[in-house]
Amino acid sequence: MYEVIKQNPIFSSTKKRRSQTPIQLQLMIFLYKLSSSGTGGKLKWIGKYFKVSEGNTRRCFECVLTAVLSLHDEVVSWPSKDEKKSISCHFLITYGLPNCIGIIDGTLISLTEKPEWSGEDFNTWKGGYAVNALVVCDDHGSVIYYYIGWPGSTHDNHSFGNCKLCLQEEDFFSPNLPQS
Repeated sequence: MYEVIKQNPIFSSTKKRRSQTPIQLQLMIFLYKLSSSGTGGKLKWIGKYFKVSEGNTRRCFECVLTAVLSLHDEVVSWPSKDEKKSISCHFLITYGLPNCIGIIDGTLISLTEKPEWSGEDFNTWKGGYAVNALVVCDDHGSVIYYYIGWPGSTHDNHSFGNCKLCLQEEDFFSPNLPQS
C-alpha cells in the first residue's frame, strides 16, 4: 500500500510543516487504528505505542485516509458491458447463477467510540457502535460498489433501499445478459 499512496500530494511538505512523519510510520498508525477496538483504538494509546503525540497520531491517520480515499476511482468501478458479460458467464458456469454480476452483503464497520451526534443510533444488535456498509464484489472478489454511512442499527434492507443500486438500477443493470 505504501507504494500506491506515497506520491499523494498530502504527504508533500508545506510552509507550515517543514518536515512530516515518515509515510511508512503514518501508514502503520493508520493500519493499527483500523485493526484496533476498544481502548486500544484510542488515538492517545496508539500515539503512546508509536511514540508520537496524540495530535500527530490524528494527523497521520487523516493524511493516510485522505490518500486512500483519493484512490477510489482507480480501485472501485462498476463493470463495463463486456465485463458484465464475462462476470455473468463465470457466475453461471461456476455457481449456476444466471445473469449475476455481483454478490452483495451488508456488514458493520466497528467504531471505537460512541459518536457524539446521535450516538445511540450507531449502537448495534451485536453490542458496540458501528456504521452500516453494503459491499458488492465481482466473481473474483474485487469490490465493484460500496455504500457506507447508515448507523449500525440500520437494517441491511433499509441501506440497500436507499443506495444508488436500488434507486437508479437502470444505470447499473441491463436485463438478461447474453450467456456464452
